[in-house]
Amino acid sequence: MKRNIARLSLIIGLCALCLSVTIGVGVTPSAHAAVQAPQLQQLGNVQLDPYCQSLGYARAGLADLTYYGWRCLDAQGSAVATISMQSACQWKYNNNSVVDVTDNFYNASSAICYRINAYKGGVDVQGYCRSIGYVGVTTVGGTTAYDWSCVSSTGFLLNPISMTRACQWYYGSNTIVARFFNFYSLTSWQCWS
Repeated sequence: MKRNIARLSLIIGLCALCLSVTIGVGVTPSAHAAVQAPQLQQLGNVQLDPYCQSLGYARAGLADLTYYGWRCLDAQGSAVATISMQSACQWKYNNNSVVDVTDNFYNASSAICYRINAYKGGVDVQGYCRSIGYVGVTTVGGTTAYDWSCVSSTGFLLNPISMTRACQWYYGSNTIVARFFNFYSLTSWQCWS
């Protein structure tokens, strides 16, 4: 009988030990647990004078009043180098996973820097226009990223199209932003998350 009690105590002890290990494994995070990728995050604007100075120039200045108008200037005020807004954003936030976005090419100071996770691809402008009640899409001018228009059945044109909304619709996520890589190309729109 003492032997059976000893065996029963041993079995109960082993079961308690197994249960505590099972519970402990269930609540302790694994070293190999999946890490969620960072989401799209608006970081802020870009500071062009310090960026130009980091490249050895005196300051930044405008050659024209558009988004592409910024130049790094030498000490005499002469334009020396065109500024890449994406490079300036990456420099300011010390991160290669940053892109520049503008919502107004005709406002030279409209750069916003975003930390991104991934390039999603292009956008289906035709599909987006149909999804918001238009019958199709056309281009007016046909030479810039802003020349896309949705067309209604009565010929009404919706311009500009929110390409960020079009990207969000196309990829099914509201954490996506649209940017063009070349304003002077209709097909340069990119979607980033």
